[in-house]
Amino acid sequence: MELKKGGCMSKKLANVLVLFLFVTLTGCASIVSGSGPQAIPVNTNPSEARLEVMDIMSGQPVLDAKTPHTMLLNRSAGYFKKKEYKIKVSKDGFMAQEKVLRPEVSGWYLGGNIIFGGLIGWFIVDPATGAMYKFPEDSISMILYPDTPDGRAAMKLEEERKAKEAAEKKAREEAEK
Repeated sequence: MELKKGGCMSKKLANVLVLFLFVTLTGCASIVSGSGPQAIPVNTNPSEARLEVMDIMSGQPVLDAKTPHTMLLNRSAGYFKKKEYKIKVSKDGFMAQEKVLRPEVSGWYLGGNIIFGGLIGWFIVDPATGAMYKFPEDSISMILYPDTPDGRAAMKLEEERKAKEAAEKKAREEAEK
C-alpha cells in the first residue's frame, strides 16, 4: 500500500519538477514566437517582380526571388543584436520600391518573462535565440507604379498620403501621452 502512495507522490513530484524546469529554463518569447526565422509573405502588384533582400549590417544579399514569395528572415544578429534588412522589389517598366525591415522587441519578451521565463528568459534564452525580437510586419504588400509620368504622379500621391497618415498617427500618440 505504501509503495502505491509513494509512486503517486513521485509522479506528482516529477510533474512539478518538469513544470519548474520548463518555466525556469525557457524564455516566454521563445515559447510563444519560436526561436527560428520569422516567415513574412511578400506580394506585389503586379506579381512576378524581382525581390531582393540585403542584410544591412553585412551588406550581403540574403535572398533573390520572384513575388509572391515568403521570406524566412532571422530576427537576431547575435546576443541582444537586431538583424535589419533592406528589401527591394523591381520589374521592367515599373519604378522600383524599397523598404527597410527592423525588428522590434516582442511584447512576450517584455511581459511574458514575468510569468514564464524570469531572469533566464530575459537575459539568456530569448536574447540568445533571437525570440526577443519580432518584425512588426506579418506580411508585406508593395505596389509597383509604371515608369511613366502618370505612374510617377500616382506614386507621389500615395507617398504623400502615407506621410500624412504617419504624421496624424504620431500626433495622436503625442496627445495620448
